[in-house]
Amino acid sequence: MLSGNVYNCLLAAPKFVEKLLDVEIIAGKKAVIDCVVEGEPEPDIKWTFEGQPLKESDRIKFFFDKDDVVGLEIKNVTVDDEGFYECIATNSSGKATSKCELLVNAPSSIKSPPEAAVVKAGGTANFTCKYDGNPRPDVKWFKGSKQIKDTDRYILTNKGQVATLEIDDVNDSDAGDYKVVVSNEYGDKEHAFSLNIQSAKKDDANGPASSAKTAFQERNADRVYKPHVRKTKKKKYPIERDGIKNENPENYYEFGEEIGRGKFSVVKRCTHKDTGEEYAAKIIKFDDETVKFAVREYDIMASGKMDHKGLVQLHEAYLVRKYLILILELAAGQTLLTYMSKRHSLTEDDVAHIIRQLCEILSFMHNKNVIHLDIRPTNIRMASIGSKEIKLVDFNSSRHIANKLAGEVVDVIGDTEFCAPELLRFDPVLPGSDMWSVAVIMYILLSGISPFYYEDEDQVVAHVQNVKWTFDEDSFERVTTEAKDFIKKCLLRVPEMRMTAEEALKHPWLSNTFARARKNSQINPTELKNTDKRLYSEEEEEYIWASLVFRTFDESEYESPEESDEDDEEEEE
Repeated sequence: MLSGNVYNCLLAAPKFVEKLLDVEIIAGKKAVIDCVVEGEPEPDIKWTFEGQPLKESDRIKFFFDKDDVVGLEIKNVTVDDEGFYECIATNSSGKATSKCELLVNAPSSIKSPPEAAVVKAGGTANFTCKYDGNPRPDVKWFKGSKQIKDTDRYILTNKGQVATLEIDDVNDSDAGDYKVVVSNEYGDKEHAFSLNIQSAKKDDANGPASSAKTAFQERNADRVYKPHVRKTKKKKYPIERDGIKNENPENYYEFGEEIGRGKFSVVKRCTHKDTGEEYAAKIIKFDDETVKFAVREYDIMASGKMDHKGLVQLHEAYLVRKYLILILELAAGQTLLTYMSKRHSLTEDDVAHIIRQLCEILSFMHNKNVIHLDIRPTNIRMASIGSKEIKLVDFNSSRHIANKLAGEVVDVIGDTEFCAPELLRFDPVLPGSDMWSVAVIMYILLSGISPFYYEDEDQVVAHVQNVKWTFDEDSFERVTTEAKDFIKKCLLRVPEMRMTAEEALKHPWLSNTFARARKNSQINPTELKNTDKRLYSEEEEEYIWASLVFRTFDESEYESPEESDEDDEEEEE
């Protein structure tokens, strides 16, 4: 019989001899995920998918092979199976986990094709194509062999795997054969359809002949009339600023692919027709209630207080019906988390490079009495592809405050996960409000997770308002004490007590003498991918819908079918 001491010597906590590896597979195939785990007594094995317990089914089977091999098998894989899988091994001596990502590639497919249509001349033709595929396919529309581009009459949209083609004011030249092509690297699908134009009924152009003239016509046959000319009043525009041109920007720029979208605006790449210079066109949709936000953003950017290399610069601005278009310096790189999560290796020094730049930008803004108030990962972009320099974008929520010691109460709330408590309580905001957001971003970059993420939005608000947060023990196990101290000095209830941007630049964690320690602190970027995907999906729920058809104030207002439907619904209510 073994004594207690000998028995304890034989016990061993679970250990992954071979960890799970990422798997990439084509949809419809069988995926196998396995690893080798040891332990005494033999560990219990559980699996999770995207953090939720995974159970066996007709398609999903768990297996236990010899030599301590455990795994799971997924038959007929679909895109819905894509995500992170975790193996959790536990016994009386401890616990161990291993995680991997399953990537499911699916060829392009057309789920609901556009149908042939007959439209009266002068009307609007609408075609819709619902598609699928992973990675998300590109969608192109053709008339004959010529690709259709987004112009005044041709309006292309592509959202949520539904692509639409809208042809406004159709005429005989629009009749013919069309096709839509959906493609990704794993396959193409196309569908042909036609558009026929029904000519409007034409009355006799001359009408019934009339040989007789009226007595009035006879008496005044030789008289020359001078029509009364009314004095025209100066037009009033919803936004009156000397620097804004009341013209259609499409006269000067070619508008290209969409590179961003938010609650109030769409951002497209654009090219100046004469110079070939590339810019970003921020197309802000406004109405009577939201016009004030569009004005604020323009005023901030045109104030002369934003002349810093880390802030995107305003080139010029145009005003048309429903839209204010800001032509901006192009920040062509990826958003912050996307960029950081795709790096092969990541250290605290890489994070410090980002945070240092962010603090330099904010120090400049705060010295000008400007507060950003919506600092989040999607509002920080890399300056260009391959660059390590950042650009802070989106000044829709920004404010110029007269007294940065007293602060100012504002009427905007950004993403609650990144908002300071005073924003949620409608207390005066100060420069320290931005530093709270810097700390939340730094926490995410160091750990891959957010200090204030909860599925229930009410919980997010409660934890932020009560400043209730902790350092996740596992995620911050290897993070330096200095980095944690930086975060602690920003995530404080009272904004005046937080580090200022200037003070942050002098913090030991950002010092040159601490560079070696930062470089020796490795970070696993895997969790960053999860958080990046989640934040994008949450923002997509609030994306604006906009036709992006520009009409000057000399032209009649464009009303899209979708907007007409919305108005009808409101009237019925």
